[in-house]
Amino acid sequence: MNKLIGILFFMLLFAPILQGQQQHGSILEKVISIDRKNQPVAIILNELSQKAGIFFSYDASVIVSDRLVSINVKDTKIEDILNLLFDKNLFRFIEKEGHIIILLKENGSLPDTTTQGYKQEPFTNLTGRVVNQKNHKPIRYANISIVGKPIGTISNTDGDFILKVRPENKNELIAFSCLGYLVKEIPVKEIKPNDIILLKPASIFINEVLVNPTSPEMVLDKAIENINNNYFTQFMMNEAFYRETVKQDNNYINVSEAVLHILKSPYNNLSREDKVRVLKGRKIPEVNPLRWIDFKLQGGPKTITQLDLIKTSDTFLDPRFRHLYSYEINRVIWYQGHPVYVIRFKPIRNVPFLCYEGEIYIDRETFAIWHINFGLNKQGLKLASKLLIKKKPRGFKIRTIKADYVVDYRQFGPKFYFSAARASLIFKIKDRSEKVNSLFQSTSELLITDLEQSQIRRFPRNQAFLITDILTETIDEYDDKFWGNYNIIKPGENLVKALKNFRLKK
Repeated sequence: MNKLIGILFFMLLFAPILQGQQQHGSILEKVISIDRKNQPVAIILNELSQKAGIFFSYDASVIVSDRLVSINVKDTKIEDILNLLFDKNLFRFIEKEGHIIILLKENGSLPDTTTQGYKQEPFTNLTGRVVNQKNHKPIRYANISIVGKPIGTISNTDGDFILKVRPENKNELIAFSCLGYLVKEIPVKEIKPNDIILLKPASIFINEVLVNPTSPEMVLDKAIENINNNYFTQFMMNEAFYRETVKQDNNYINVSEAVLHILKSPYNNLSREDKVRVLKGRKIPEVNPLRWIDFKLQGGPKTITQLDLIKTSDTFLDPRFRHLYSYEINRVIWYQGHPVYVIRFKPIRNVPFLCYEGEIYIDRETFAIWHINFGLNKQGLKLASKLLIKKKPRGFKIRTIKADYVVDYRQFGPKFYFSAARASLIFKIKDRSEKVNSLFQSTSELLITDLEQSQIRRFPRNQAFLITDILTETIDEYDDKFWGNYNIIKPGENLVKALKNFRLKK
């Protein structure tokens, strides 16, 4: 019944943790055959990926993925195939954990023309802070996106943002929006480095009387009935950024980040799960190492995709469990330029199950869901600890203090898509000897930065990130210039300080 309780699984373990490593042969030495004429480089790489059970990562600012190539080889090493696709005088290939990274050589320079399919024009990095025009306070989690395209980011807890714009989008408009503010559109070329973006507060309430009384249950029914109309019924490939942090009291003890591919299955086939694979990842192990315990998040990049509630349909959206909740239309507001019902829900008294309370924002015209924020009430928090903590050492008492979730959807053309999610949990952890008496706080964030229709139906088994995987055990350590041209959520000031401290300790 409670599907979302698996969103964050933790393992509380005694330190130190011993990790084994497996040795593998070179994947560049794998031998395959391929015959394709006038196909984009991206398609060729996808076929190599499926045949060899590997994955490729490259910088889109120097390689044109839609460059047409022809290739016909039999029983040939992958390294030799790559040398046919890319100039070996310019590029090098590095293998890491089952995937190959295509990089420009340090002393290499790109050709003066684009006949070989290489881009010279760099990405444009837009940076700045989104603030309230009236009081100049930072606006957290504001949406920043290219108008008419599913490409964007969000501001962090300090209102800061960074958006990396492809050369072909340099003449586009950037939209800045947030609940309670007027949307502001600015041309890419007019945004200065570290710019201050002022958003004007606006009244979001619609002052009108509904002639035909509307029940919240009817609105929820309409939202479910219109899923196929409002959401994609094709396979979609989403590029996403994911970050998970763990703090003990006021100190970061773990920071992990990754760029993901999420293969979204059609919304008219809700029984098929979305698939996740990690393109690039980095971690900062033991920013402030613990002596007694290790706190780990299991399945993070995979489980947070279950916050796509249109698919998972947890209790408060599932008609079968509606009797466990009370609903009311709390208000009607303007949201993203649309009239939106805000439905407030909470569990009825003395429900012996894990239930949530929160708000659902549903478009009054299309009945698409725009936003959901929810969390566990007091009774739910009492039940949560046994379900959220998957493993703990003896003698430890764990109490769940907070479990809150936020889910956002955006519109792209006539369709809506799962665009962002955030999960925040706080635990009080004590042991009998009082060696540990701390608050542990975990925050997981997911941001969809781009999407396109996909012909791929599944990932190779060795690439898929599973619900049993632990991100910190599958990625590499911190690298300052790691992200290249991938869009990410800019880290907040407190996290930046933790990163600086980590670099000083190295």
